[in-house]
Amino acid sequence: MSYDDIKSILDECNLPYAYDHFAEGESPDPPFICLLLPGSDNFSADGIVYQKIDQVRIELYTDIKDPEIEGISRSRAR
Repeated sequence: MSYDDIKSILDECNLPYAYDHFAEGESPDPPFICLLLPGSDNFSADGIVYQKIDQVRIELYTDIKDPEIEGISRSRAR
C-alpha cells in the first residue's frame, strides 16, 4: 500500500488530516486525524530486501468517545 493509497482511504473518512501534525495554531477542532509513518520492518536476507514493510500509525483525536467515527476508520482500514 502506497502513501497515496493511505491518503485515499483517509479522504473517504471525511475528516481533516495531516502528516505527523498540524502547523502550530492551525489544527482544526476535533475530530481530526494525524498520519505517521514511523519506520519500516523490511524482510531481507543476504543484503536483499524481499518484502518492503512500512509501519503506519493513524491517530484519531476527539473530544469525546465517538464509536461511529471509530467504526468508520476501523472498517475501512481492514
